[in-house]
Amino acid sequence: MGARCIFADSMMASRAINLGGGQTGSTRGLGRLGIPAHVWPAIIITYAAVLPQELAISLGGAMLFPYRLVLLVSIPWLLHSFFSGGLRAHGIDALAGLVTVWMTIAMLINEPALRALEFGTAHSIDFGIAYFAGRVSLRNTRDFKVYFAALMPLLAGLAFVMMVESLTHRHWVRPFIAQFLGEPPPSLHQQVRLGLYRAAGPFPHPILGGVFMASLLPLAMFATDRKAWMTIGLVAACSMIFTVSSTAILCFLFALILIVILWFQKASRGPVLLLSAIGALTLFSFVTVASDSGPLTFAIYRLTLDPASGYWRLLIWEYAGAEALNNPLFGIGLRDWFRPSFMVTSSIDAHFLLWSMRFGFVAGVGCVLVFAGSALHLLWNMQLQNEAARKVSMGLAICLLALVFSGFTVAFWGGLAAWSYMLCGAAITIGTPKFGFEPAAVATDPKNDRVER
Repeated sequence: MGARCIFADSMMASRAINLGGGQTGSTRGLGRLGIPAHVWPAIIITYAAVLPQELAISLGGAMLFPYRLVLLVSIPWLLHSFFSGGLRAHGIDALAGLVTVWMTIAMLINEPALRALEFGTAHSIDFGIAYFAGRVSLRNTRDFKVYFAALMPLLAGLAFVMMVESLTHRHWVRPFIAQFLGEPPPSLHQQVRLGLYRAAGPFPHPILGGVFMASLLPLAMFATDRKAWMTIGLVAACSMIFTVSSTAILCFLFALILIVILWFQKASRGPVLLLSAIGALTLFSFVTVASDSGPLTFAIYRLTLDPASGYWRLLIWEYAGAEALNNPLFGIGLRDWFRPSFMVTSSIDAHFLLWSMRFGFVAGVGCVLVFAGSALHLLWNMQLQNEAARKVSMGLAICLLALVFSGFTVAFWGGLAAWSYMLCGAAITIGTPKFGFEPAAVATDPKNDRVER
């Protein structure tokens, strides 16, 4: 009986959003969120995205990680919701579709058919279906606020695990899962920086965990009105320090700078955004003239906790970038890339460079444009939203911009990648009329952001 009531409440809330602009009921507590049925896929995908990769299932040589399995299972529902939900098509949709298809085409050109389909399809699922899930599941800012509130137990747990692993100088989550499943101990990154052990929690690498946690900062600031949930979100964002990752710290600071600039813009009548843009351009020009290597090289080499790591990234950009330029259309596929013999590892710490090298510039540049275009789409159309909705859109836009910034110094893969692509899809829907907009002329209850009609 209780399950039926919960299901009925979810269906009623879903109808309210479809017909009435996004009412979901009270958001006074996790037990009373009234989560709409169409928001659940986004919540489940996010929880699955942080599950350890030891829980993956091997099927015919293909690895089905938990989040990938959820994406595949959700395809019928996503298609039904898309065709019955009345979502408006957007130019970014076409670009995302092109990138999705192009990765498989590039693999088929460079690799044997079976291997190409296995690898290309995996990336297409992670990118295309995750983006599509965000488009369908998170339809407006009210949906996003409920979605973010539902993540509170996850964020609190991740922050606690990161702290424990860092302070005890030991990985706990993935070794425990491997031992429980009777598998060999996983190969884990073990390093101490500034007296802290680089925690990874359930993530494949500390950098991925750090970027995920750091990118939560603008969401914690803008995607909830409850102080308790904001506090949990901020603590989770600050727990990125336990990964002791330069990329995570820079992602956090980048988002914080944007938040401060917007706060000054709102608090003053001066042209803060214009002055900030002029200041950034001046700094860019100064670094270009003063350094003998350019702004990107300066940032990669000077703004890292480990100068050796920064130097390594410069070499990656030099040699992997040359491979991308020599194979601009379809990339090099899965073959090893040319580099000096002392560069033993083949990993590439730059997401957009990696995709450009593996799949060609259509995929690499297209991915950048999907991220940046989704954020700019939100920012461009915020004037059509009411104050409460504008606040959530701002948080999501800053989150995406922080991820774009991080994508030049870290490769997104696994659950972090799927989660970030899902946010891109959500941004397009939230910033598009009908589902995304809550008209500024509509009165709003200041206590719970409920639209009064």
